[in-house]
Amino acid sequence: MRWRQCLLDANVLVLYVAGRIDKELIGSHRRLREYIEDDFDVLMLVLKQSRKIATTVNVLTEVSNLLEDRAAAGPNRLLAELHRVVLETREIVVASTDACEVDGFTRIGLSDAGLLSLAASESPIITADRELYERACRNNPDSAFNFWHLSNQYQVYRRIFLNRQSEMNAQLHLRMSHIQTGVGSRWYRQH
Repeated sequence: MRWRQCLLDANVLVLYVAGRIDKELIGSHRRLREYIEDDFDVLMLVLKQSRKIATTVNVLTEVSNLLEDRAAAGPNRLLAELHRVVLETREIVVASTDACEVDGFTRIGLSDAGLLSLAASESPIITADRELYERACRNNPDSAFNFWHLSNQYQVYRRIFLNRQSEMNAQLHLRMSHIQTGVGSRWYRQH
């Protein structure tokens, strides 16, 4: 499946910006402590399913505020990277009056309501926010993906694959050592 675009919420967009600079920021930056470096890899796999990354003006403003570090000396690398991301991203304006009319606005706020108004099967929201995810799925189950679900699935599949790969490597090594030592070409044929 290939989406026309995917809509990123603020927390996922912060992960994207930081990961593009240095994956080691993930888990150490105050806004990214709940993430691990592999989460950036998950996000990149998800983004490959989309022709374009999109978000709203309100989300970009929220991300900018989350990345600010007034105590830091010198230029903020994260804001510099956000600048590059903005240039590559489809920026959508949702009128505040329209976002305020979205069901649940008083629970999810302006940024999330704007995303919710745009969510569709060909334009899903990628979010780490359970409330936003659940509201989008009530309208259309294919209009949002919970980033934590994707990350957990990736970790499970990765463990299974790595364990299977290690097991296959061990079997191959055992077979190769038997062949090299001349012990049991009969054993090799039996396995």
